[in-house]
Amino acid sequence: MDLSELEVDLLGDLAADTHGVWEVFEFVRCHHPEVSDSEVFRIGRSLLESWVRRGWLVISATPVYPSPIQTLGEAFELVDRLGPQATRYFEGAPSVDLSGQARHDVPWLSGGA
Repeated sequence: MDLSELEVDLLGDLAADTHGVWEVFEFVRCHHPEVSDSEVFRIGRSLLESWVRRGWLVISATPVYPSPIQTLGEAFELVDRLGPQATRYFEGAPSVDLSGQARHDVPWLSGGA
């Protein structure tokens, strides 16, 4: 599977710990420090959508901060409503974890080759 450096970095971090959805955008910002918040949002939103399609993300049962968000659909609605403001911490932000599918699809996440 062809993964970008950003994806490898984020997957490795998520394999070890729950992340607030805004932290996905922080990873984008770290890998693309030259781009605007609008572009950070576009790249991060695309990455989130791709990983949700693959079945790699779930809403965390133990969020980083309290959040009323309970589904990925609700998370996308909130992120889309906030737009580029979602690229930094925001009140009520949902937290995400990797799913078992991600660990199956990316063997090194579970110590495989």
